[in-house]
Amino acid sequence: MHSIKNTLEPAAQEIKQHAPAAQYSKVDHEFIKKNYQHEGRNNKLAIVAKTEDIIRTDEHEMPFLINRRELFDREREQNTLFEAFKRCCLSNTTPNRKEFVLISGQSGTGKTCLAETLQVETLNRSGYFLRGKFDQNQRLQPFAPLVAVFTDFVNHTIHREDSNHVNAIKRKIKQEVALEVQLLLDMIPAFELILGPQEPCSYNYTKGATGQKINIMLRNLVRAICSTQCPMVILIDDLQWADKGSLQLLEALITDQFSTGIMIVGTCRDNEVKKGHEVANMLCAFEDRRTARICNIELFNLNQNAVNEWLSSILMLPLETTLPLANFVYKQTYGNFHFVAEIIRFLVEEGILYMYPGTTVWMWDDDELKQAVMNVDNIDHLESTKMEQLPTQVKHVIRMAACIGAEFEQYLLASLLPEDEVQFALDLAEDQGCIVPDPARKGLYRFAHDRIQQGAYSLIQKKNQNGYHLWFGRTLYEKLSEEQVIDNIFLVLDQLIKGKGLIKDQGEKYQVSLLCLRAAEKAIKSSDFVTASGYLKLGIEFLGERHWRDEYVLSLRLYDTASEVECCLANLSRMDLMIDEVIRNATSLRDKMRAYSIRVYSLGSRHDSVNALDLAFEVLERLGEPFPKKVRIVNILSELVLTRLSLKRMTRTELLDLPLIVNQEKLYAMQMMNMVLPSCFFCRKELLPLVACRMLRLTLKHGIGGSSSVAFAVYAAIISTNSFALMDEAYQYGQLAMAMVDKFQQKESTARVSLFFSWICISLEGSSSNVPGATKTFNAGWFKYW
Repeated sequence: MHSIKNTLEPAAQEIKQHAPAAQYSKVDHEFIKKNYQHEGRNNKLAIVAKTEDIIRTDEHEMPFLINRRELFDREREQNTLFEAFKRCCLSNTTPNRKEFVLISGQSGTGKTCLAETLQVETLNRSGYFLRGKFDQNQRLQPFAPLVAVFTDFVNHTIHREDSNHVNAIKRKIKQEVALEVQLLLDMIPAFELILGPQEPCSYNYTKGATGQKINIMLRNLVRAICSTQCPMVILIDDLQWADKGSLQLLEALITDQFSTGIMIVGTCRDNEVKKGHEVANMLCAFEDRRTARICNIELFNLNQNAVNEWLSSILMLPLETTLPLANFVYKQTYGNFHFVAEIIRFLVEEGILYMYPGTTVWMWDDDELKQAVMNVDNIDHLESTKMEQLPTQVKHVIRMAACIGAEFEQYLLASLLPEDEVQFALDLAEDQGCIVPDPARKGLYRFAHDRIQQGAYSLIQKKNQNGYHLWFGRTLYEKLSEEQVIDNIFLVLDQLIKGKGLIKDQGEKYQVSLLCLRAAEKAIKSSDFVTASGYLKLGIEFLGERHWRDEYVLSLRLYDTASEVECCLANLSRMDLMIDEVIRNATSLRDKMRAYSIRVYSLGSRHDSVNALDLAFEVLERLGEPFPKKVRIVNILSELVLTRLSLKRMTRTELLDLPLIVNQEKLYAMQMMNMVLPSCFFCRKELLPLVACRMLRLTLKHGIGGSSSVAFAVYAAIISTNSFALMDEAYQYGQLAMAMVDKFQQKESTARVSLFFSWICISLEGSSSNVPGATKTFNAGWFKYW
């Protein structure tokens, strides 16, 4: 057994080797020996050198900070991770299959810490280490982790303060993303800091921002911003809480064979991912389709030796000296990485592991450790117990933060409480190791661990949780500005929905319905139709029995939007229910037009062209644009001749200078005719010239609409055929159609117009190479709709 002097001598030498002498001038062998014997301490001492990332000390406060970045018993796993990094980010050869790194293990085994060891390596290569996280309390926000990842990218890019780098990124994104820049900004608004404001574009969602289109847009974005010279590591935490839509986007990025310099790492609690789970389905798809190789790194709790090595490193003592403490810690934690850190912090806070006054000597007593064993009967309760001991003011703030999610912004809390009160609470929570500020974004905080967030949330009694969420949602809605409510609409709605059973006033229910509609529209802009569908269902549930009488406009918007979203999701039975509800209750043809258009489109997409045309021509007749039941050749020739004569009276400049159409019924007619062009082409080709000519004559009489360019392109293609062979005229009107698309920003018509113009050019030149419009046709991807 070592004597006290033998224990103290090396400890004091350890201090002198690792710290400036001035900081430890109070360390005196005889002083320590005398007071040690006086206190009757008969067991162990621990000396900790003052290092910035392990412990902070001053005369008044000495919090014990464990360096969580230092890993033990993880050499094999770390080597596997770094080898994968080399394959994914540094190799110039394109592998047959892309790679996805999955770090799995139970909560607290250090999955995120292992992934974070890549950060320094990535930054040293001028790359990006980005992170996103699925949140069990925020599961309705569209693509939240991926939005967080690319928002993080924008923030890091701007903070580099390298204008050449920012401009290069801007050029690459505009080149790769091309026509989908607005879709990118709708999904990730932060990119406006790099790309600048864009002209707003209204999408026709039934034909525009589909899931496939957003997959392609994100793939192109990654290709623009990643390379082996500027690698990117994306860490996605807590896949066990992932939603299907986000996983589909993640899968699109993982399996992209043309991206280079990117590594995607996911972490998940394997005990919460069972057969049939969305994550399990994604991994099975990788294996079955051979689209991606899975590099699985499975983590377990630390063994007893690793815990002892960890404590020995922290305390800077030999392994045999820390062994009794390590045995105690291991017995309580079973080597769980998170719990080891928390119980050491607990021992310090309880004064069981403490620094002797006036020294840097850490001391503990075996008897007090045994007593601690009795007090800590369940290590899972440490976080909740710790939260209960916080001041009331701090608990109030931390409760609200837990409701917001794993990450939260200070301004949200400051909008509800005095700013100085919020700042005090956040500072104290940070000192206690509960929350961590984001170094790249001022005012953004995250909980240090999921269990700490759960501990903060447990401050709300279970029986009061629904009421608390309802109070929190109402307070946010009242205190935030209208713009802030829209920015945080998913958060506000999430709180209100959790307390929906307590909402009794029908007026408030209508307000929630309107918020659901706005949230759905915001989700649609991000092409997250699954989330949008969920909000619309909730919005309809909140409507009263006589909602068509009391809230006609709101009801119409909810059902119209729901029918469109269900069409995008191919939930055709529910789509039909929504459409039928509108047709039964809408009071005018104008109010029914959106429902009719969706039904015509859905029939066409199901290759039911006959019924699509029947319904379309029935609606057109009600709009004052009847078509003959039977089409004869004389009808076609007369329409073409009359249209040609009308066009001959106007120059190209005069045609481009036509005013925009203002007659709403004629605009609806133009849109309906544009919608049935594919059905005419496949089912009743004799109708195609009649429809195109009618669209042109409406344009000449009433003005240019969104589909006028398509009418010119189809007309030009018709007169370029062998039956007419008016090639010069066809080429001129084809060029006019392309010019009209550019002038009036008719992006939804780009592919269709380009397709017909390419057809005309090929007829003229006999080859598809270097044909104007061919590339636009392919990029816009309209073939799937024709």
